[in-house]
Amino acid sequence: MIKRIIKCAVIAFATLLAGCIENNVPYPYIELNVLKMAVDGQISSKINKESRIVTFEIAESADLRELQITELEVTDQAVSSMVVGEVLDLTEPDTLSLSLYQTFEWRLVANQPIERYFNVKGQIGEARISTASRKAIAQVAIGTDISNVDITALKLGPEGATMTPALSEIRDFTNSINPPKVTVSYLDKVEVWELYVVVTASNVNTGTVDPWVKIAWLEGSCAEGMVGGFEYCLNDGQDNWMSVNPASIEQDGTIFKAKLTGLSEQTSYKCRAVADGEYGAEVSFMTNEATPLPNGSMDTWWLDGKVWCPWEEGTANFWDTGNVGTTTLGDSNTQPTENEKWDSKSDGRGAKLESKFVGIGSVGKFAAGNIYVGDFKQVDGTNGILDFGKPFTSFPTRLCGYYRYETKLVDITNDETAHMAGKPDTCSIYIALGDWDDQVEIRTRPSNRKLFDKEDPNIIAYAEMYSGESTDGYVPFSLELDYRELGRTPKYIIIVLSASKYGDFFTGGDGATMWIDELRLEYD
Repeated sequence: MIKRIIKCAVIAFATLLAGCIENNVPYPYIELNVLKMAVDGQISSKINKESRIVTFEIAESADLRELQITELEVTDQAVSSMVVGEVLDLTEPDTLSLSLYQTFEWRLVANQPIERYFNVKGQIGEARISTASRKAIAQVAIGTDISNVDITALKLGPEGATMTPALSEIRDFTNSINPPKVTVSYLDKVEVWELYVVVTASNVNTGTVDPWVKIAWLEGSCAEGMVGGFEYCLNDGQDNWMSVNPASIEQDGTIFKAKLTGLSEQTSYKCRAVADGEYGAEVSFMTNEATPLPNGSMDTWWLDGKVWCPWEEGTANFWDTGNVGTTTLGDSNTQPTENEKWDSKSDGRGAKLESKFVGIGSVGKFAAGNIYVGDFKQVDGTNGILDFGKPFTSFPTRLCGYYRYETKLVDITNDETAHMAGKPDTCSIYIALGDWDDQVEIRTRPSNRKLFDKEDPNIIAYAEMYSGESTDGYVPFSLELDYRELGRTPKYIIIVLSASKYGDFFTGGDGATMWIDELRLEYD
C-alpha cells in the first residue's frame, strides 16, 4: 500500500513537472491557417502564415466598405468567424477568428493605392500633390502664359470619380489667392481640390538628392524637349565641376535621374542639374559613414555560466543567441570555434551554430543553432521572446562572409511541420534595414507566435540566402541588398543566421551545423 502511494506521488509530480514545461491542456495543438481568401474588387491577396495577416490589394474603383468574400479556404475542421458571401468593411483592419482546440486570430488588411496626377502643357517635372491639403501644384517653364494654360491630364480621385467643372473651363492660374478649384466626387465622398500653376525661375530644376556612403541618387527636371544631365564636385569652394556619366542617366519625359558613384564616405559634395546649357540650383549633400559590423569576425566571446555570449564581458552586446533558452535544458548550442584557422582571413575563431534536441529523455525541445543582431529578452516556458535589431543609420549595399554547413535530414517535427520529415535541413541567412521606431519583437510560443515578416512595410532593404546542401569546408557568400524605396533612412539593422530555417517552429535535423566567420558590410 505504501509503495502504491509513493508511486502515485511520483506520477503526480512528473505530471506536474511536465505541465510546468509544456501546456497541460489535454487537447492537441493544431495551427489554424487561412489557406485561400479573396474579396470582390481585389487585384491580389497575400497570406502571411507567420504573422497571420491577409493583405488585399484593392482596385481603385472598389468600395472598401463593401467587400464581399468570394473565396475562403481554411485548415480542415477549423471553424471560421467569417463565411463566403459575407460583406466586409476594410476601411480599417478587421479580424477573422479560426477555432478548433484553440482560437487563432488573423488580421485582414486592405491597401488601395490611388494614382493622382496633374499635367499641363509646358510643364517641368511632376506636379506636387498633397492629399492632406488637397492641393496640386504644377511648374511651367519661363515665358509660359499662365492666364491661358492647357490642362493635358488631371486625376485626383480613384478610377470612376467625377470632376467638375470641365477641364476646358479651367485655364487662368494667375490668381494664387483664389486658385481654380475642382470638385471630385466618388462613392459618398466629395472633395474640393485647389489647382496651382507656377512659373519656375529656371527651365532646369535640381530635385532631391539621396546620399548613401559612396553613391548618391540624383533627380532633376527640365522643360519639354530638353535633355537632362548632372554635374557634381567637392563642396570645397573650388568649383571643379565634373559631369555625371550620361550612361547612368535615365530620363522619362521632363524627369531625369542618375546614380552617382565613386564618392567618398563622410564627404561634402554639391550637384546641379543641367539641360541644354541651362543649370538648376546647386544642392549640397554629405555622404554617410561606412559603419562597420561589430564583431563580424566572430572573434569575441565570453562564458557566462553555461551561456556562451558573442561579445566582450562587461560591454554592450550587438549580437545575441538563443543560448539562454537552450541552457535551461542543456548546454549552449551556439559556441565559438577554437583554433580553426581555415584560411588566411581567419584568426582561428568563428561561430558554430548546432541544431539539436535539448532536454532529458523525451522532455525537451528542438533548438536551432542561431545568432542574430538583437537581444534575447526572456524565456517563455520552453519558448523564447527575442528583440531583433540594433540602431543603425547607414546604407550598406551587401552583407558578405564565409559559411560552412553540414545538413541533416529533418527528424524532429510537430503537427504543423510533419510534412518536412526526411527532407534535408536548410540553413538561413537574412539581413534587413528598416525604419522601425524600436526593436522588432519575436515570440516562438505557438499560441501567440510572432515571427519576422520580410514583407513588413517598415523594411527599407532586404536580402536572404537559404541552402539545404552541405559544403566542402568554408565557402564565401554575398547578399546584395534590395532597397525597396529611396529617400528613407534606416533606424535599425537586423541580421539572422540559423542552422535550421524552421527552428522557430522547433523543426529541423538533429546535428545540422552551420559555421560562420568574417562577416562584413560592404558599401559601394
